[in-house]
Amino acid sequence: MKEKIAAFKQMLAENQAKRRLYTWLETTHVAYQGTVKVSKVQDCQFALAGPKPVCTEISLTQAPPPSGFIRRRIAEKKEEEMKAYMDTVRTLVAGYVPLNAAVVQQAYEQGRVSFSPDPATGQNRLSITGYKLPGDTITIAYTVATKMIHSIRLSTYVDKPSAPVTATVTFATLPTGVFYAYQKVLNVPSQEITVTITQTDFSELIEPTP
Repeated sequence: MKEKIAAFKQMLAENQAKRRLYTWLETTHVAYQGTVKVSKVQDCQFALAGPKPVCTEISLTQAPPPSGFIRRRIAEKKEEEMKAYMDTVRTLVAGYVPLNAAVVQQAYEQGRVSFSPDPATGQNRLSITGYKLPGDTITIAYTVATKMIHSIRLSTYVDKPSAPVTATVTFATLPTGVFYAYQKVLNVPSQEITVTITQTDFSELIEPTP
């Protein structure tokens, strides 16, 4: 178990160092009750010394408001509430992806990590409970030989377990072998909201952001 954790942490560290050398486009679709209400495209890259990417908005498209003053005001209020709630959700999920090697190590030391191989795919599955919040679970499918993460499944919540949030992250690999979170799908059943975030158009940096 100790060797597996060490190999997994090394894989994360090596990939993250290479991942920082790229710019990319990030497209976000926010759907309410199955209908996309907001679409946003951003240009992103990591700052030279910062742990999180820095993104600049390129375009923003919003669904037209309903006709009628009262209906429009209700829709505007709901939109404000939805935006505030999703800001909370995005901040929450950002604490899980990318994975933090130090948090994985701590979870291992506290006995909250388990491994299970998948003979059908040749992948390993690493599951962690209480990664960020009590009772949350995160499961990572990866392959050590190819140094790649394939997917992450997350079950967590906002403030309390009765407000669940689930997320599925699908990874892809650049020609250089660097893997990245190609698509994140966040579901908030209590709010009937689904957020889909897709990363595309990767280019190597000429000069890192200061």
